[in-house]
Amino acid sequence: MRRYRHILIDADNTILNFAVCERRILETMAREYGFMPRTREDEDLTAVYRRINASLWREFEQGSITPDELKIERFRRLIEHLDFTAISRPVRPEFLNEQFILRLSGCPDVIPTAAAVVAAIAPVSIVTNGFADVQRPRLEASGLLPYVDHVFISEEIGAAKPQKAFFDHVLAELGTPDPGECLVVGDSLSSDIAGGNAVGMDTVWYDRSEMLGEPQRTPTDGHVPTFRITRLVELRSIVGVE
Repeated sequence: MRRYRHILIDADNTILNFAVCERRILETMAREYGFMPRTREDEDLTAVYRRINASLWREFEQGSITPDELKIERFRRLIEHLDFTAISRPVRPEFLNEQFILRLSGCPDVIPTAAAVVAAIAPVSIVTNGFADVQRPRLEASGLLPYVDHVFISEEIGAAKPQKAFFDHVLAELGTPDPGECLVVGDSLSSDIAGGNAVGMDTVWYDRSEMLGEPQRTPTDGHVPTFRITRLVELRSIVGVE
C-alpha cells in the first residue's frame, strides 16, 4: 500500500545526472573558447566552477541573491579566478552563462534506474532549485513527465528550497494537504532534507557519497532525514511499492 499521498522528488543529481552534463559542457566550452582547462594550481576547471557555484547557490537558498545575479556572478568569479593566458578572445560572463544554459537545457541525462523507479512510485511531483529555461526542456527530454503530476521550479516560485515559502507554495498547489502526507526525496541535506523537515514532511536523503567515492557526510541538527538510501531502488519499499 502506498504510504504517502504526495512524493516530492528533486531533479538534479537525484533523477537527472546534472554532474555529468555540467562537466561535459564546461570542458567543451573551455576547448571552444580557448581558455585553460586548469587553474594555476593545476586544479580541475569543473571543481573550481562547482566551488564557486555552490557558494552562490547557498546564498540563493538563503534569499540573499536573485537568480539573475547568480547566473552572471558565477561566471564573473570563474573568469576572475582562472589564468586566462591561453584565451583567444575577450570572454564576458553574460556570454558564458548564455552558452552554458543553452547547452545544459539540452542535456537531460537520466540517472540509471531513475526511470524505472519513478514509474514504479508514480505519480510524483518534481521540486527543483533551478532555472525554468533549463529545467523544463531537460525534464521534457528525459521521458519522465508521463509519471509527473507537478513541476515546481524555484525561479518560477520566487523562493528556493529550503525556504518555507517554497514548500508553502507546493502545499497550496497540491491542495494544502497535511505535510505528513508528503515525502521529500533528494540528495541535498541543506535544501531537500532541511526544507522538508522544517515544514513537517518526511524526508529521504539520497546519499550518493559511496557511489561517487567521496567521504560519507554526517547529517547535522535540522538536516537529519527520516530515511537514508544509497540506491534509488530503495525508494520503492519506503513508498510501499514492491
